Amino acid sequence: MATDRQLEFNMEYERVLQRADVDHFNATQDLATLTAEVPTISAAWLTAFLADINNARNYPTDTSVKLNLADYTFDIGETMILARKALSVLGKRAQLAFADVEHRQRAFGNDTWDKAYDSQEKMQTALLVAHEVCEKAAYKPALLTEGMTQADIDELSDLADELRSRNTFQEEAKGERKVSTATRINLFNLVWRRRKRLSLAAQITWPDDAAKHEQYQLYPPAGAPVLTTVVVTVLVGGGAPLDNASVQSSAPLVAQPTNLEGKATFQSTDMPEILTFSVTPQGGGAAVAFPEQYAIVIGDVNEITLTMP
Repeated sequence: MATDRQLEFNMEYERVLQRADVDHFNATQDLATLTAEVPTISAAWLTAFLADINNARNYPTDTSVKLNLADYTFDIGETMILARKALSVLGKRAQLAFADVEHRQRAFGNDTWDKAYDSQEKMQTALLVAHEVCEKAAYKPALLTEGMTQADIDELSDLADELRSRNTFQEEAKGERKVSTATRINLFNLVWRRRKRLSLAAQITWPDDAAKHEQYQLYPPAGAPVLTTVVVTVLVGGGAPLDNASVQSSAPLVAQPTNLEGKATFQSTDMPEILTFSVTPQGGGAAVAFPEQYAIVIGDVNEITLTMP
């Protein structure tokens, strides 16, 4: 039994999702037969399967988590640069304001600034100390006289707050990075376990049907062609499904009828990457052409909706 941090499959994440989509689609079509032999493969089970697929697909990738952390790190670096500049300006204004009183020039915590330049925590403290001294009546008027503004003084406190916030976000991002890989493994393992259950159920339901076994097998045979599914839903005005219509694709595929839900399904191991469609209503009326070109993801279940004019 794999632990929570071990993958239970040897396949790329995206490929697992593609095959899970196909499994879910096929099981939906075969549900009545599957349930008759394996009652736990039910409509509710398929709904939970789809939820597991979506949870795995929507979980942030390692790349996105790293980018978030990089963004926060960059923001902190930019804020540290502004903080160093603010303290440098204050130091020069203090030299002008208290040219004849050296200890007042260095009353803003100046002796700690060098060590603070590369430390977020020490920089926050340095900024707050400098701000507090700047606001004192014994210092503020002289600084303002030498051109320092209230905005410059306020900036010292604002930069300290900004560093504190950015540091919090950075630590949260680091924590997210630690748990993200383990969580993703768990989510994809859940999808894989459902695929394994479906594969076993297919072997029980169709013990002598090699084609069905292949349809639900976990790994494709080496060199096997990739099956692509296209589900076209045809709607009429108001969003009602159009049943018993004939849907023709631009590919050399046999036209498919729509069911009561207005859905027509095409499956092929030689599916083109671009398709257009036309729909002929029940009774043989004039075909309605849909000139829009639809990009098809090979090896996946592609869902397309057409609305009749």
